[in-house]
Amino acid sequence: MIVRSRNGQSEGLGGYRTLIVVLALPLLLFAKSDRWMLLAEHDLTFARQLATDRVKFGPRFMDEVIDGRVFDFGCDPRPSRLAGLDGVRIQQIRLYAEHHCSPWHEAWSDVLSPCDGDRFVPKWCKAGNEDLLAARLRIGPYFETLTAAMAQCDGALERYNIMAVITDRLDDKVLRSYPGMEEWLSTAVSVFLENARPEGALEIGWQINRTPFGANQSLAMKFRAYLDRVQGSTSEERRLLKEVARALEGKSVSPEVRSLLDERFGAKSAAPPLTPVPNRTNRTHTALLLKRLDTYYSLVKDRQFNDSWDLVARDYREEDSQDSYVRTEQFIWRNSELLGWKVKEIQVKGDSAKVLLEMRRKERAGLFRRNETLRQETTFWVFEGKSWYNMIKWPGEWEDNQAVEVPLPQRLQLLLPGHRTDEGARTGGDRSSGRCHP
Repeated sequence: MIVRSRNGQSEGLGGYRTLIVVLALPLLLFAKSDRWMLLAEHDLTFARQLATDRVKFGPRFMDEVIDGRVFDFGCDPRPSRLAGLDGVRIQQIRLYAEHHCSPWHEAWSDVLSPCDGDRFVPKWCKAGNEDLLAARLRIGPYFETLTAAMAQCDGALERYNIMAVITDRLDDKVLRSYPGMEEWLSTAVSVFLENARPEGALEIGWQINRTPFGANQSLAMKFRAYLDRVQGSTSEERRLLKEVARALEGKSVSPEVRSLLDERFGAKSAAPPLTPVPNRTNRTHTALLLKRLDTYYSLVKDRQFNDSWDLVARDYREEDSQDSYVRTEQFIWRNSELLGWKVKEIQVKGDSAKVLLEMRRKERAGLFRRNETLRQETTFWVFEGKSWYNMIKWPGEWEDNQAVEVPLPQRLQLLLPGHRTDEGARTGGDRSSGRCHP
């Protein structure tokens, strides 16, 4: 493409740039559309395979099959949590990880990567620019592909699973203020309710109500219209469908009805353990924990991080690598030296223990000066197999009021040879402070 300047000279470069941009724009838009369509295909694979296995997706599936078996930060199954499961269950967990979890997180990580910049952050990344965000990301094809597939399939369970996948996505924070979400959801619900069974309609309606999109007059009207035309529903189903419609209108639901719907369609309440909760509060377990603490921090003191890796809990070892752990510890201790430690308190809950430590360090305070510091730090340990292991990451479910504080032996040397008490430290070789043993 050649254009003429005012002086009559040919200017080809600017014209070519214009042509390239004009031709490339549809390709860029198609690439974005294609990304979300491929993501939808992953979810369709997941929903269809579960239907083939006669498995319903939803809160109960997540509670019974996924929770605790897939990493909290990431989508890979925990190998140790698959032990003892049959092949079908393992296949379902991997199906969830490979088609419902990983593709979703990878897609959003990719499209939102420009928002992670330190210096320049695009305007569409900032709060209050949802319209710019929508114009940039164009995620509509994801919901449109799922809805079209739901309209075309005849299997009741497959249709239900596709709608359940859409409902599951509603809890994701990235979608809560996304323009167009209510319209896509409304269309999907309309298609689903065309041939939904009363039980499935009840379940989907109640699950939607528990999401950030749960107060929606348009959806309430669709469920009331469904109630008017559905055939073969029981009086109980009709009663509960009216309650679901009320909930979608933003009206209160009685505690009795809420409890009933949660029990039928929500996550399964925690069942009592099949075996008694182990008692790790006796003197033997306390002595073993103290010994493991000494071993671990002796290795840290000597910067033997490759060896301290062997005292790290199984969950962390499965999630991270030894090289990554060593690099992290080297970074943490790059400007300080561990001089000593003392156990101040131990609380135990089941197989987990919370340990309060007094740590004495020598820390760099300038180019040539180092200061000794004394501070309290908390660490968590878990009993696995026949010993205690450092959890590294704190457990999210820990509550102090549910734990038991165990007494610490007054004369640790009687239980742990070589472990010096305050008295031993004052009368022995370490006379520097009498507070921490090296």
